[in-house]
Amino acid sequence: MFFGKRRFRKIIATIFYFSVGGLIFFIAEVCFAGIVSLESGILATPDASWRAFPGWYGEVHAGSGDLNANGYEEIVAAMGLGGGPHVRIFSANGRLLGQFDAYHPAFRGGVNLAVGDINADGKAEIVTGAGRGGGPHVRVFNGRGELISQWFAGPEQERNGVEVWIEDGRVVTSYDAGSSLGNSIFEMAVPFHKQEHTLSCEVASLKSALSYKGVSISESELIKLQPISYPLKYSNNVWGDPSKGYVGDIDGSQPRLTGYGIYWKPIAELAKRFRPAESFRHAGWHYIRDQIEADNVIIVWGNYVQNPQALIWKTSEGASVLGFIGEHTYIVLGWEGDPNQPDAVVLLDPMRGRLKMTYSEFMRNWSFLDYSGVVVK
Repeated sequence: MFFGKRRFRKIIATIFYFSVGGLIFFIAEVCFAGIVSLESGILATPDASWRAFPGWYGEVHAGSGDLNANGYEEIVAAMGLGGGPHVRIFSANGRLLGQFDAYHPAFRGGVNLAVGDINADGKAEIVTGAGRGGGPHVRVFNGRGELISQWFAGPEQERNGVEVWIEDGRVVTSYDAGSSLGNSIFEMAVPFHKQEHTLSCEVASLKSALSYKGVSISESELIKLQPISYPLKYSNNVWGDPSKGYVGDIDGSQPRLTGYGIYWKPIAELAKRFRPAESFRHAGWHYIRDQIEADNVIIVWGNYVQNPQALIWKTSEGASVLGFIGEHTYIVLGWEGDPNQPDAVVLLDPMRGRLKMTYSEFMRNWSFLDYSGVVVK
């Protein structure tokens, strides 16, 4: 719960405001200009109380100030821990005036904020501090949500967030030092697309990645564009090469050797038709973390089962291919815990949707096919 006290010149009243369960309430000492106050003191008219973030029932941080020097104070609200980095600006009667993300849209530590004039220009600025799980990152925005300045109030590796407030026109900060292992919740909002065929996980994952990057294309169109490796049918331990194209029947069965899949290099080439992309192999967790923080989508090759059975066959050229019954792709959405070695890795499975694995489970799953994948930028 957050409490504050501001004078809203437009309504000629001194108002105490607080937030509970995502709702902002106001209690007026003096009410004029048509504001209706119930016995409880809560301004209950539609113009005086509202849910700052529809669908959000967690903590809300709020402040107010005259952002555009028009003589009226605006209300600024941000989600608390577990919420995104969203900041919204309202008029005193609850009309949405503007909104922006103070930090990366996947950050889930919430935003601490303060509102006040810090440069003596007669307009209040919005000062934000990353919530728990983020570094001591302070940012200053104008009333239009445009970034003015930013800095770190302490070592960047700290992960306990930073509190911010304004005293006498100065930004004051406070953060808990001594630990870089604060709880972090970081998750990209990549849309889920359920694969349309028994063994189409690779193009289904690519469709989701492209959709996140603003490209609208169907799974069937991607299937038509992906290369095919011959021979299509497994015979005498000879089959296609998944590092060159799709192997087998996309509606076949891996255990019965009637269908298999496709690997990272040809999927990266397919992705390049629409967005910058590249394949990788022998990568590590830090590579994934850095790509996600850069708002790039990571598709990894793992397995649908915990203990997959290995398959080895020859291509028509005589090259050996290593595969696994249960070969499967996932999109890495983010993590929970220490960004350097999280407690959980959040994934988007094209069959099951959003799921979590422990860090050790994920790294083992990813290891079978040599820590390989595709990044879509």
